[in-house]
Amino acid sequence: NQQLQGSVADASGSNTPLMPQTPTAPQKRKKHHLDSSSDRIHAAIRDDNFAVVGMKLHEMAKKLNAEYDSRHAARTVPQMRAFVGRLGNLEQDRSNLAIHTSLAQTIMRETGSERFARALEVEQNLVAGVDLQEQLNVIEDMLNMELPARVVMRLLCLASLVGGGIKPKNLEFLKREIVQTYGYQYLPLLIKLGKVGLLTKATPTSTRANTGFAGVRRSLKLINDDVDEHKPRDVSYVYSGYAPLSVRLVQTIAQKEAFIDPSRKAETSPKAHPIIGWRGFEDVIATLPGATVDEVQMGTNTNQAGGKIPTSNAKSAAFNTDPDHITTTVVFFIGGVTYAEIAALRFMSRQTRNRRFLICTTQTINGNSMLAALAGEQAKM
Repeated sequence: NQQLQGSVADASGSNTPLMPQTPTAPQKRKKHHLDSSSDRIHAAIRDDNFAVVGMKLHEMAKKLNAEYDSRHAARTVPQMRAFVGRLGNLEQDRSNLAIHTSLAQTIMRETGSERFARALEVEQNLVAGVDLQEQLNVIEDMLNMELPARVVMRLLCLASLVGGGIKPKNLEFLKREIVQTYGYQYLPLLIKLGKVGLLTKATPTSTRANTGFAGVRRSLKLINDDVDEHKPRDVSYVYSGYAPLSVRLVQTIAQKEAFIDPSRKAETSPKAHPIIGWRGFEDVIATLPGATVDEVQMGTNTNQAGGKIPTSNAKSAAFNTDPDHITTTVVFFIGGVTYAEIAALRFMSRQTRNRRFLICTTQTINGNSMLAALAGEQAKM
């Protein structure tokens, strides 16, 4: 052992024997809980379109640096005391800004990729009704390029939903190509997508222009060509020009002013109107799949003799005459809601000065998580 130790020492060029290196323990990752009540930056950007987040963070960094530099202008003791009083918030903002900048850089690596840009273009063309067959050709090219399976399958599902299905011949060809390209483990998922109605064959009835998604695209103003992500005036800013169908349906019930005139400035904040169900939109709603229910709940009032008499909540407690009275509208999403839909509903809350929306859902989802849930352990999305 001594001879071996000496030879190692000579080889190292030092008289000090080399000691075995003990592996350093991996650094523990620190988890950060994003909370808008304690993180002003998160509260300011959480509902923004991803295209403007980077610019907003840059502006916040410049403003934060200017506030730090203001210490040089403090000449008197009260001025110095005021700066010290703000120092705690400035330090917290700087820490939060570093976290959000790192997150934004991670997101921008994805949103800045050619793959993301191509998929986004196809998505926007599909919801706008631009040449469905041409979009299917692009999806086929993406499949041949072996882009991630989740990207290809999400686009196919979207094409099926907005187009009332895909022609049987095309659909069978694309399914076969998916299985041959990504593996037979995706076959159960393709079957499930068909069963739940996300990837279906087109029929003469389903592809009519006045049915399904195509039937409400214009009547519900789902496409907004005059969108401004920096200064949004309509819920369509969340998808850069596409208003989520679910949120438009809520607007037809709870916020008709903003729906009828999306260009109206959000800061006008009109008073919320009574909710009267689907009145005026019955024909539009009838073109969508699934049943609708419009039920007026009955409450009770007390008469002079102390007895209870039934009365319609829509009349007795329908609306408070106080202009500052805040009403709460509960919106349920059974199966899941996306963050973009939540952001759109928050935007709607800011548009009406005395109505807030309470969102209840089974879970928050996105396209990838929905496909993964359907796939189960069958395929890694």
